[in-house]
Amino acid sequence: MNNQKIHSFIVLMAIFGILTSCVTVQDKMLSPEERTSVEVVGRVNTQFLTAQPFHKISENNIARKAYSKLMEEARKNFQGNLEVVNITMDGSYHILTILPLPMGYGIWGNFQTVRASGDVVLYSSAISSGVTQGLADTVIKLSLEIAERMPRDSTIAVLSVFSINRNTSEYIIGELEYNLVNSGRFTIVDRRRLDQIRNELDFQMSGDVSDDSAISIGNMLGANIVITGEISGVGSNQRLILKALDVMTARIIAMAREQL
Repeated sequence: MNNQKIHSFIVLMAIFGILTSCVTVQDKMLSPEERTSVEVVGRVNTQFLTAQPFHKISENNIARKAYSKLMEEARKNFQGNLEVVNITMDGSYHILTILPLPMGYGIWGNFQTVRASGDVVLYSSAISSGVTQGLADTVIKLSLEIAERMPRDSTIAVLSVFSINRNTSEYIIGELEYNLVNSGRFTIVDRRRLDQIRNELDFQMSGDVSDDSAISIGNMLGANIVITGEISGVGSNQRLILKALDVMTARIIAMAREQL
């Protein structure tokens, strides 16, 4: 196959990808019932570049990235216990898709410019007040569940809990550490050392930390296991999810979740 035919083939494959795999995603859409408990205070927009290997759209990854960027924009412009909901995303192909990259990326995947927008809401005091008895009970229950699945005498670092409410994140992390220490089965990384690493790497207890980053931080802290978590969902459909990762193998060794 000569160079002209190869080039024509690459272009055709790129065009095929463009016609078959554009991004259109929705996330965190509120139900009619949930809309009654929130106050819409504005709308935010963002734009970013994403790569789609083999033209396979990863909606979860796109939605997660869009949500993170929209929350950054929301915090710049609004105050209070914020959440971005009713998120819509659509993508258009970037010129990088058809440029003569090595082997022609148009064969192997595509680049898209994703535009995302969402409503910024403030929850009512009943929802955004932070710590409730239901949350306290849930943290105790999940602490016991995850402790049963982790090896005895492990050194554990509770890194972060992704939440829109920093006070809630701090409460969950503190209670997890307390419950794990009181089990008598584990050693917990000193909070001062953990705070030092957080400051050096500029990440928050309430922020989103990838598994790779969590494992890297665990190595810095000398931990065998790192625990991360998140409060997912909105309104009355929230749940707490906890995950324990083995620092040496990067394997998930324990996971627990409960509706709030």
